[in-house]
Parts: sequence; C-alpha cells; structure tokens
Amino acid sequence: MPDPILTIAELSARIKSQPLFEGSSSFRLLHSSLCEAISSIRPDALPADRRPAFARVAKRIREVHARQNDTFLQKDLDVLRDILHAYRLNKQRDSRLIAMLLAAVRGEPVETEHYSGQDILFHRRLVVEEGLAIGQPISNGEYITDWDITETTAKGAAFMDAYRQQEPAPGQITVFVSHSSRDSALAQALVDVLRAALNLPAQCIRCTSLDGYRLPGGVNTDARLRDELIGCKSFVGLMTPASMQSTYVLFELGARWGKGLHLLPIAAKGLTASDLGGPLRGINVIPLDSIANAHQVVDELAGTLGVTTQPVGSFVRHLQALVDSAGHVTTAADAG
Repeated sequence: MPDPILTIAELSARIKSQPLFEGSSSFRLLHSSLCEAISSIRPDALPADRRPAFARVAKRIREVHARQNDTFLQKDLDVLRDILHAYRLNKQRDSRLIAMLLAAVRGEPVETEHYSGQDILFHRRLVVEEGLAIGQPISNGEYITDWDITETTAKGAAFMDAYRQQEPAPGQITVFVSHSSRDSALAQALVDVLRAALNLPAQCIRCTSLDGYRLPGGVNTDARLRDELIGCKSFVGLMTPASMQSTYVLFELGARWGKGLHLLPIAAKGLTASDLGGPLRGINVIPLDSIANAHQVVDELAGTLGVTTQPVGSFVRHLQALVDSAGHVTTAADAG
C-alpha cells in the first residue's frame, strides 16, 4: 500500500496543476483519491497542537465541491501537506532504520522485519532527500512505490560512522531479553520493570523487537546476537506459547545453558514449567502469575547484576502491568 502521506503530497501536486479545479472529470477522480488518502490518517496519531488544523483543512478539502471557484484550495493543500510531512519528519524519523538502509546499500546484511512497508518507503525517500544516498524514484505510473538507491554519499558514510559510535558495544549489554516478536507488548512491560526497579540505562538492555533496544543498524545480526547473548551478565527468557515456536528463542536458551551461564526463564500466557522439554526442564521457571513472583524476578536479577533495587513503591505499578501483560490479573495487594 502506498504511504498515505506521500500519496497526499503527490495528489496535491497533481490537483494544483489542474486548470479548473471543479470543472473536470480528472479533478473529480483526483479529489476522490485524495479524500480516501486523508481518511486513512488517524488524527489521534498527530501531535495535539496539529489536530485542529488537520480537521479544519481536511473538512474544507472534502467539501470543495460544495463551493464554486475555490481560490483557497491550493493553500489548503499546502497546509495539509506541511502538517503531515512535518509530523513524519519530526516525530517518525528513525535514525536506526536510516543506518540500516544505508548499510544495505553497501551490501551489508540487515534485518528490517520489524518495520512496516510504509516506514521503509518513507525512510528510503528520506535518505535520498537528505543527501545521504543517491537514488531515483520508482513509479507505477501513478504513485512512487519505491526508491532505487544505488550508493551512499560521503554525508551518508559520516552519518553511519556517527550513529555506530553511539551504539553500545556487545560487552555493554548487561541484560539480554530473549522473546518472540509476537510477545513484544510483554517484553516492553518487562523492560519497563527493569528500567524502573533496577535503574538500568537503555543501552544496557537488548530486546530486539523494541525501539531503543534493537540491534544497531548495519551490523551482522547473527554475529552480534551471538556475542551479546554470551557476553551479557544476565539472560531472561520470556517463555510463552509463541516463544516455544521461535527457533531463535530456543537457540538462545540452549546456547546459554550449554555455556553454563546465568539463565532466568519466566513463564507467561499460560505456559508452565512442565511445558519445557530437554535440559530446560530441570531449571527453575518463575511464573508471572502474581506481583510477588514478578518481584522475585527483579530481586534475582539485582543479585546477578550486583545492583540495588529501587524502593518497591516506585515500580509496583510496573510489576502490575507486567503481570497483566503476562495474561494474569492480580491486584497490588499481592505485592505484600
């Protein structure tokens, strides 16, 4: 599906080229397509201060047929385009994805499966517009469907160097959260607990499905994961029905067990210790069925990492959210 924001920009430009806005069949067709693209934008995804302006201009554009010789349509189209483009540029620009796209141009293996096609298309356009790479648009005759990026520029190379210098080295990862990408909400709840209860900085946690905790752009995915899962001080395995179907999760658990390194499996979403087979059956699994058990996870990790746990009152709500995400509903009274 074409990016709706890019589609709106292209349709706006084509409508503005029409000699008589309301007087042609080509205008009516373009206007219908524009209204459809506008309808795909969720107003609540816009910054609060942009929502009233978006609502007003979208309404005027939809009702343009009700007015004769609208001399303000071009201005409305410009305002609409600027609202949406500025939002994406300022709020959705992902430096990690940019670095990955530049690395892919160089032939380096990258993993972009967690990004949507619209995000990738937007950022492929962005690297060309910002002069980070050389490329040309690919069109289906109506819309730009992709960008043919042929090489990175000196500016792009400098961007990648600066980006990689900000990324943590494998030895800086202290907690590795092994999980299925289908359990990203549960993984987020666990990371929130780790940040709040143990005061861990984001760069010390690896959780590959979460923004801010993913692998650096442009690295060799398998090699980096291998280094980090062996080099980290603590390893948490989120055991759910989904993770039991994940080749990566089972491999990571087996690698830690085989090396005799710290391994903390926690069970959620109906999975129990009896569901684990092989050598893992002999490892104590903590079920996330109460706040008390979630607190035990925090205490065990604090001991392994040699850090002090924050006062429980400062993170009990995060424990509750973790238990809720695990598929169990308890109350804060369980913390006592």
